Amino acid sequence: SNESQHLFTVQEIALNDVVDLNSLLNHSFIDTINRFGNFYGHLDMAFTGDSIGLALGFTAGSKTMKDSEEDKEETEAEAPIYCL
Repeated sequence: SNESQHLFTVQEIALNDVVDLNSLLNHSFIDTINRFGNFYGHLDMAFTGDSIGLALGFTAGSKTMKDSEEDKEETEAEAPIYCL
């Protein structure tokens, strides 16, 4: 089912109606994605009256990037690969 591929058990909810925040989490999906590494999040509390927003992602690895400009020495840098 499609529901099993979501972090939360509901699409939207009034937080005043929630007794246990843990009940909103789809634990089987979290167990599946945990093998990919550490996840990080950002919560926008919507103080201006709009909706609360949550963004989650993780760093899936890195890639060596090369940069060369005319008349300059080529440089390399390690850049993270983000999954959101």
